[in-house]
Amino acid sequence: MFNGTGSYWIGGDDYYSGPWTLFLTSDILGQELSICDTSPNLGLAGFQRRINNIAVSITNELRTGKNTSELVSGEVWKTQQYFQVQLYWLSVPGLLYIITTVLLFTTISGTISQNVPIWKSSPLVLLRCMDRGNDMSYLNEVEEKARKTGVELKYSGENWYLQNLTE
Repeated sequence: MFNGTGSYWIGGDDYYSGPWTLFLTSDILGQELSICDTSPNLGLAGFQRRINNIAVSITNELRTGKNTSELVSGEVWKTQQYFQVQLYWLSVPGLLYIITTVLLFTTISGTISQNVPIWKSSPLVLLRCMDRGNDMSYLNEVEEKARKTGVELKYSGENWYLQNLTE
C-alpha cells in the first residue's frame, strides 16, 4: 500500500510514483528534502501521525457516509486483559496445611481421651509448683484448691512476689 519511489533534485523537479509517496516523504523527511530537519514531529512520529490521520478519516467517512445500509465486511479485534493461574504450585503448601491440621486435631483428641497429668495441660500448676504440700494429682483437685486460695502481689523493695492469704 505504501510502496513507491521518489527522485529528489536540489533546486530541481521532484518525481514521485505511488499514491502515498509524496505525503509520506514530507511527513518523514520534512518539506525541504535538501535540509536535514531534526524536528521531533518528523521521522517515526510523522509516519505515526499520518497513519492516525488516515484511520480517523476512514472512520469519519464510514460513520457519516450517505449509504449507511451497505454492510462492510472485516475483522474486529479488541485488546483484552486476561490472566492464567496455574494452581499446581499451591499443592505443597496446601498439603502441608492439611497435614498440620490433621496432626493438631489428632493431638487434641488424643490428649482429651487419655488421662494426661495436669502438669502438662494447666497453667494453675505453675502457681502451685513451689508449694511443698502439692500432690499434683488431678485437674479438678487443683482447680478446687485454686478457688479456695487467696494471694496478694507484694513488693519487697527489691522484687515482686505472691503472698498466700489463706494459710
